[in-house]
Amino acid sequence: MRVAVLALLAACGPAAEKAPASCPAMVGPQLVIATTDYSTGALAAVDLETGCVADRVMSRLGGDPLVVEADGLVAVVQRSDGDVIRLYQPGKWREPLAEIGVEPGSNIHDVAIVGDRLFASSYERATVDVYDLVDERWLEGIDLSDHADDDGIPEADRFRITDDAVLQLALQRLDRDELPWSPQAGQIITIDPVEMMLGEAIEVGPSPRLFDSGVLTGVYGVLDGALTDLDGEVILTEAEAGFDFSAHGARDGRQVLVGSTFEGETRVLCFDGSWFDGDATKAWVSDLAMLDDGTAILATRTGWHRDATSGLTTLDVETCSFVGE
Repeated sequence: MRVAVLALLAACGPAAEKAPASCPAMVGPQLVIATTDYSTGALAAVDLETGCVADRVMSRLGGDPLVVEADGLVAVVQRSDGDVIRLYQPGKWREPLAEIGVEPGSNIHDVAIVGDRLFASSYERATVDVYDLVDERWLEGIDLSDHADDDGIPEADRFRITDDAVLQLALQRLDRDELPWSPQAGQIITIDPVEMMLGEAIEVGPSPRLFDSGVLTGVYGVLDGALTDLDGEVILTEAEAGFDFSAHGARDGRQVLVGSTFEGETRVLCFDGSWFDGDATKAWVSDLAMLDDGTAILATRTGWHRDATSGLTTLDVETCSFVGE
């Protein structure tokens, strides 16, 4: 199966070189990974203290599962044959703490929890869905229609929670009325999670993807994007780097930036005062997590090459080199 998304839970320890076939109960920090063969999805977990891999902690998730860390819980979203959000305590997969039905066809791209409210970004509607976890009911939601592009939908993607508990949300704003889809200027908008009111909107480049560490912009297939800071200031452009950006992470002053060339190779850049080239791979990197021990875990898919590695790859951020699977 191919790794789709990974969520980092708790503090991080060292990654292992090789995992045993089965795992004891995980009590420490762990990675939770949604995998799919585009027909059936499953959930896997990696114990970051022992390196043990629990390969199928949950199966039959549909072909498009999403896993997100949300306020210390694991949110598992079924986006096909289900339209449901389930919340779990890390490591306790037998029964969810909550099971929340979602309007069919919403195509939830992210989940965030602030206080007693769960926020879900719908890619197919001009609304941020808001669920009261105490009263166990959907609230009216937050209208995004004033920020929509020409097709009437702002294409809400990923959340970020600021240090003062304010939500930020990336609006990709793709006009889908005709093919090919036409990218409008993207936005990063702030949301007051208590008053459920929209605040400032920062205009950024096309199709923004919001990370805790920055923003990546640009549509695939064109060197039109950039890495910017959270205020929209450009740090590095795709044209300067020579490849299409796909994921970014930062920790303790170091950064990792990955993306694809149009010849099917994934490049890795690292930053430690300046940008420098790292190892390349034939695999497609769909996500990454930065760990406290100076490594990053890359989620990889086979992409265009049958001999490419599909799974998790460990990167030493200091040397920008691959050190394990």
